[in-house]
Amino acid sequence: MNDPDEPYKKIILSIGSNLGDRKYQLQKAIKLIRDTNIINIEKISSIYETEPVGITGIPNFYNIAVIGNTLYKPDILLYLIKTIEYYLGRKKRPKWHQREIDIDIIDYHHEIIKKSKLEVPHSEMHKRKFVLIPLIEIYPEYYHVSLNMSIDDLIMECKDNTNVIRLDWSNL
Repeated sequence: MNDPDEPYKKIILSIGSNLGDRKYQLQKAIKLIRDTNIINIEKISSIYETEPVGITGIPNFYNIAVIGNTLYKPDILLYLIKTIEYYLGRKKRPKWHQREIDIDIIDYHHEIIKKSKLEVPHSEMHKRKFVLIPLIEIYPEYYHVSLNMSIDDLIMECKDNTNVIRLDWSNL
């Protein structure tokens, strides 16, 4: 159970899609998160078009970062997010392949969690510009508790050389 003095937990999500109508997929994910009250969304980044990491020959992704609050414990939040992915048509594929929708918990209330199906801060976030660039837009004071690094330092040290391009669309 969450601390009754602090029932809401601040969370960060990274959401991406590279199949079908990518913007629409992001919009559907945000709508479901809002409509089901899984997360009280405070901020959503701009949409960024990003090159795939770890594989070539697949379409570029659209990615966003989301900050909000939840009453759910990490395991239940993960289950609910995976349920949304399933509802939106995500299919099982090898790592780094195309995705109808991909929703990752990047940070859960600045806690360090290491479980078989959930690690936060997300174990790969500091290596991925498609997570860091949208995140700095909406949370420039973010601090990575495991690495003891600011978002500025994470970006400076990131070796990811893929293109991350902010699109000229309004937020979702």
